[in-house]
Amino acid sequence: MKRNVVEFMRWERAPFVCSMELKTTMSFIQLVTISAKNECRARILDLLAGIRDEAREREPGTRIYDIAISKDDQNLIFVWEEYASEEAIQAHRDGAICRDFLRERAELMTGPMKVQRADRLP
Repeated sequence: MKRNVVEFMRWERAPFVCSMELKTTMSFIQLVTISAKNECRARILDLLAGIRDEAREREPGTRIYDIAISKDDQNLIFVWEEYASEEAIQAHRDGAICRDFLRERAELMTGPMKVQRADRLP
């Protein structure tokens, strides 16, 4: 694996170096934010629960698929996803229930999904 060393601090007066070794991996995380239309919240949650169940049963490359709702806005839904590789997320997207959700999403949400992606640190 490729290794990088990141230097966080170096003070001129009091030399102090804090470094952390980072390993480059294929694993990554996605945080998806969905703003549901008021009348469509239940449908979105049903679809997401089906996607989660399919991921747990049939997708070994999907490590985590968790669904959460904002405490401040019940129509704001978060999905925390972790995948082993690009191939794993493609297999996830190819699932029947995921395809249904992607087809219906425009009618169910107030706007586009926000997808934030990050590499997982060791």
